[in-house]
Amino acid sequence: MEETDPLLHSNRVQRESTSLQRSDQNDTQRIRPDRIAVVCIILTVMCERLAYYSVVANLILYCHSKLGLSSTKATDINLIFTGSVFLVPAFGGYIADVYTGNSLVFITIGSGGIKSNIGPLGAQQVECLGTPAVQSFFNWFFWSINFGAVIAHTAVAYVQQKIRFDYGYLIPLVVMIIGQFIFWIGRNRYITASDEGSPFREIFGICWASRCKGFDQAERRNHGRIYTEESVKRVRSFCKILPVFGLAIVYFGTYAQTHSTFFLQSERLDISKLSDIVPDAALGSFDNIAILILIPLMEIFIYPFLKRINRPPSLLQRMGLGMIFAVLSVVAAGVLEIYRKHDISLNQTIFDKDYNASSISIFTQIPQFTLMGTSEVFTSVSGMEFTYSEAPDMMKGVCMGLYLDTIGIGAFFALMIIKIVNGIFKDPWLPDDINNGKAENLFFLFAVLTFLNFILFIFVAKRYKNSKEQNNERSHNAGNDPGD
Repeated sequence: MEETDPLLHSNRVQRESTSLQRSDQNDTQRIRPDRIAVVCIILTVMCERLAYYSVVANLILYCHSKLGLSSTKATDINLIFTGSVFLVPAFGGYIADVYTGNSLVFITIGSGGIKSNIGPLGAQQVECLGTPAVQSFFNWFFWSINFGAVIAHTAVAYVQQKIRFDYGYLIPLVVMIIGQFIFWIGRNRYITASDEGSPFREIFGICWASRCKGFDQAERRNHGRIYTEESVKRVRSFCKILPVFGLAIVYFGTYAQTHSTFFLQSERLDISKLSDIVPDAALGSFDNIAILILIPLMEIFIYPFLKRINRPPSLLQRMGLGMIFAVLSVVAAGVLEIYRKHDISLNQTIFDKDYNASSISIFTQIPQFTLMGTSEVFTSVSGMEFTYSEAPDMMKGVCMGLYLDTIGIGAFFALMIIKIVNGIFKDPWLPDDINNGKAENLFFLFAVLTFLNFILFIFVAKRYKNSKEQNNERSHNAGNDPGD
């Protein structure tokens, strides 16, 4: 290879040295984070999520009442929209990592830039205070997401249902403009990383050099001229977290039911107990309300208590616990569906569309929404923190994007499962009118799939060593190497 090759050892060492110097300077110069910068980031993500949920909250109802689509088509559109939105972040993270150094420009482009980069950008502002500060940031970061979701499910959904849908869909545009302005206010306060070059070029290059038989061969084969030890460590760390991402897909497929099949069930439960000023989509906010209550509870009381008694759960343990709550959520939905179909005795009108419904109150859905919200506190929050803490420095944006992509892939996974069971069985589980279907079987199927996924997750989690543990082990082995 020519000495002018941009992957040469000297250039890479220089970049790594610069990165380490910058990190040291941040640790010494920034004793305290800029609170205004952190607040701007939190408010920006709240606005983005408020805008997103303003579209999703009543999407099925809009498809029914305004577009005249069947329940099956409405569910398809909901899952495809969710999946598509969450497939963009990996690209946004890649652009930020390679060209913009976390996204001061790319965040303004849209959902892909915001989702994958604003979390790592916020964590960067507080990481000088240590791991507890990063954990606290992601807790309140997720809290703000769900605060925006509650506003969308209540105030915005009210405008859509009770006044006009077009006015209600104008609100997300206005909110996003406000969010961009808030982010712009803090533009000169953010700590950002400079671009480090293409992470995928390094990943593919090292895999090729090692012939995928062991990353250490990449150093030996090239005698340290091309890929340094730090480069190999980065790629090893990246590859190590991919199985965890893969095992999040089934969980997010189950989570996708909250805004699709759960809503179909809501339309066919007795809504008479709801006030005229409460939109039907408000029931979806019980998921978010549970999160708004649980996050401060965990942050202020539970996690500190577990730490004092030396029993703090690891990030992977929290993620696994959240999967169990998701299983319980869809089991509760399945049991409710069985009882609901035994009593179809009402005819109710929702936004000029008639539904044959059960006399069972819509409030009986509160347990399944609350359980799913509880699962998010453990799986989703811990997943973001795990991604940020375990991703290599020059790959944090793309890794966060890949983690968020699992939400989109999960939505498409859920859509695939629905299509498969509807095609296999003579009587579709989710027909146009779920009163004539077997939605309870679908809920129980998601429970089984999520539980089996949980068992596999345990297997992976027990064998996973976080970056700090692995570095300590390698240092110990190096110290005992007889060749030293």
